[in-house]
Order: sequence, then C-alpha cells, then structure tokens
Amino acid sequence: MLNVIKQYFLERVNPVETLGSEQQAIQRATAVLMAEMMRMDGDIDEAEREVIRSALYGHFKLGREEIDTILELAEIEAEASHDYYQFTSLINNSFSAEQKIAVIESLWRIAYADGVLNKYEEHLLRRISDLIYVAHRDFIAAKHRVQEQLGV
Repeated sequence: MLNVIKQYFLERVNPVETLGSEQQAIQRATAVLMAEMMRMDGDIDEAEREVIRSALYGHFKLGREEIDTILELAEIEAEASHDYYQFTSLINNSFSAEQKIAVIESLWRIAYADGVLNKYEEHLLRRISDLIYVAHRDFIAAKHRVQEQLGV
C-alpha cells in the first residue's frame, strides 16, 4: 500500500515544470490543509470527509475517484507533515485573493462539520489565514458567511 502511495506521489503529485503536475501539487496542498483541519479536534468523522470532498470538487472540478485518492493521500501526508509552509507557499503562488478566501471558507465548513468549533480548529484557521495572506476582515467575513449558511 505504501509503495502505491509513494508511486502516486512520484508520478502525479510532486511539483515539476509541467502544468498538469503543478496543478496536481496545488490540489494536494489544498487537500492536505483540509485534512489537517479535519484532524485538529482529534475526532475524524465521515461528515468532515464529505465536506472536504465537496470543497475539492468545488475548487478543482475533479471526479469522485480522483478526489477520494487525493483525500486518502492528503490524510497520510497531513499526519506526517511538520509544518504548513510547503502547502501554503503553493497556494500563495497560485491562487488569487478570492481563491484564498474560498479556501478559508472551506476550512471553516470543515471546522463546523461536526457542529462544534474546537479551539484548535480555530487556531489552525487563523494560522493558515495568516500564512496565505488573507486579511483579517476577509477571514472574519468568511467565518460569518459559513455560520449563516450552516445556521450556526
């Protein structure tokens, strides 16, 4: 199993000069941040995975099988990662301000997926928001939009 995952990363996900591989690296970076958000409260459930699947579809218009593969790999990578720079730097270099705010909104949805905002989830959201240079007013506005949509 680990060899299959390593092979996937080597063939498809590692950033190289081609546009396709660069796009896959961006997808992976986004998915890893989402998987890390899912892990923050120590209680991973299927509702959070579904929110991530929906967010990845919304951001990248990928098929279900591809989303499931990226999510599975992202969960493994999130657990093994020690910092977020490698992921946030890809987002900074590739996403517009609007796309970054959309990522923050997705992270808020993941944080609220279980109905409770954990202090560690909020801390991670603030940290990622800072690392991808989302203004505080946009961070708060994204939170309020998600709260209103979810009735929280």
